[in-house]
Amino acid sequence: MSGIYIPDVGLPQDRDFELWIAVKKDRTFSYNVSGGWHNGDRVAIPVPDHGRLIDADKFYEDVTESAIMTDDFKEAFAIWLETQETVIPAEPPKEDE
Repeated sequence: MSGIYIPDVGLPQDRDFELWIAVKKDRTFSYNVSGGWHNGDRVAIPVPDHGRLIDADKFYEDVTESAIMTDDFKEAFAIWLETQETVIPAEPPKEDE
Protein backbone atom coordinates (compact mmCIF):
# COMPACT_ATOMS: atom_id res chain seq x y z
CA MET A 1 0.00 0.00 0.00
CA SER A 2 1.30 3.46 -0.82
CA GLY A 3 -0.07 6.97 -0.65
CA ILE A 4 0.67 10.27 1.05
CA TYR A 5 0.84 11.45 4.63
CA ILE A 6 -0.61 14.90 5.32
CA PRO A 7 1.05 16.17 8.53
CA ASP A 8 -0.87 18.29 11.03
CA VAL A 9 -4.26 17.81 9.37
CA GLY A 10 -6.73 15.58 11.19
CA LEU A 11 -9.93 13.99 10.07
CA PRO A 12 -13.13 15.91 10.80
CA GLN A 13 -14.82 14.94 14.06
CA ASP A 14 -18.19 16.46 13.11
CA ARG A 15 -20.26 14.18 10.88
CA ASP A 16 -21.50 17.11 8.78
CA PHE A 17 -18.06 18.67 8.29
CA GLU A 18 -16.12 18.17 5.07
CA LEU A 19 -12.37 18.42 4.76
CA TRP A 20 -10.91 19.42 1.41
CA ILE A 21 -7.19 19.06 0.68
CA ALA A 22 -5.38 20.24 -2.46
CA VAL A 23 -1.87 18.89 -2.97
CA LYS A 24 0.31 20.65 -5.55
CA LYS A 25 3.06 19.12 -7.69
CA ASP A 26 5.73 20.53 -5.36
CA ARG A 27 4.00 18.54 -2.53
CA THR A 28 2.86 21.68 -0.67
CA PHE A 29 -0.81 21.57 0.20
CA SER A 30 -3.76 23.75 1.09
CA TYR A 31 -6.70 22.59 3.13
CA ASN A 32 -10.16 23.83 3.98
CA VAL A 33 -11.08 23.99 7.66
CA SER A 34 -14.26 25.64 8.94
CA GLY A 35 -15.05 27.08 5.52
CA GLY A 36 -11.69 28.78 4.96
CA TRP A 37 -8.68 27.71 2.93
CA HIS A 38 -5.32 27.56 4.68
CA ASN A 39 -1.99 27.53 2.90
CA GLY A 40 0.97 26.23 4.80
CA ASP A 41 4.64 25.75 4.28
CA ARG A 42 4.35 22.06 5.10
CA VAL A 43 4.60 19.38 2.45
CA ALA A 44 2.79 16.10 1.93
CA ILE A 45 5.08 13.13 2.54
CA PRO A 46 5.03 10.32 -0.03
CA VAL A 47 4.60 6.96 1.66
CA PRO A 48 6.19 4.11 -0.31
CA ASP A 49 4.68 0.65 -0.61
CA HIS A 50 4.79 -0.91 2.84
CA GLY A 51 3.46 -3.63 5.05
CA ARG A 52 1.93 -2.93 8.40
CA LEU A 53 3.10 0.05 10.38
CA ILE A 54 4.10 -0.53 14.00
CA ASP A 55 5.30 1.55 16.90
CA ALA A 56 9.00 0.73 16.58
CA ASP A 57 9.87 2.59 19.79
CA LYS A 58 7.42 0.44 21.78
CA PHE A 59 8.69 -2.70 20.03
CA TYR A 60 12.29 -1.77 20.92
CA GLU A 61 11.29 -1.18 24.54
CA ASP A 62 9.54 -4.56 24.74
CA VAL A 63 12.49 -6.45 23.24
CA THR A 64 15.17 -4.75 25.33
CA GLU A 65 13.20 -5.28 28.55
CA SER A 66 12.63 -8.95 27.79
CA ALA A 67 14.37 -11.35 30.15
CA ILE A 68 14.37 -14.03 27.43
CA MET A 69 16.66 -12.16 25.03
CA THR A 70 20.42 -12.19 25.51
CA ASP A 71 22.36 -8.95 25.83
CA ASP A 72 24.16 -9.69 22.55
CA PHE A 73 20.83 -10.09 20.76
CA LYS A 74 19.46 -6.89 22.31
CA GLU A 75 22.54 -4.95 21.16
CA ALA A 76 22.38 -6.38 17.62
CA PHE A 77 18.65 -5.68 17.47
CA ALA A 78 19.14 -2.07 18.62
CA ILE A 79 21.74 -1.49 15.90
CA TRP A 80 19.51 -3.06 13.25
CA LEU A 81 16.46 -1.06 14.31
CA GLU A 82 18.35 2.24 14.27
CA THR A 83 19.42 1.65 10.64
CA GLN A 84 15.89 1.08 9.35
CA GLU A 85 14.21 3.78 7.26
CA THR A 86 11.58 5.90 8.98
CA VAL A 87 8.56 6.11 6.69
CA ILE A 88 6.45 8.46 8.81
CA PRO A 89 8.29 10.31 11.58
CA ALA A 90 6.96 10.28 15.12
CA GLU A 91 4.95 13.30 16.12
CA PRO A 92 5.37 15.05 19.44
CA PRO A 93 2.41 14.53 21.79
CA LYS A 94 -0.36 17.11 21.61
CA GLU A 95 -0.48 19.54 24.54
CA ASP A 96 -3.96 18.42 25.56
CA GLU A 97 -3.03 14.72 25.83
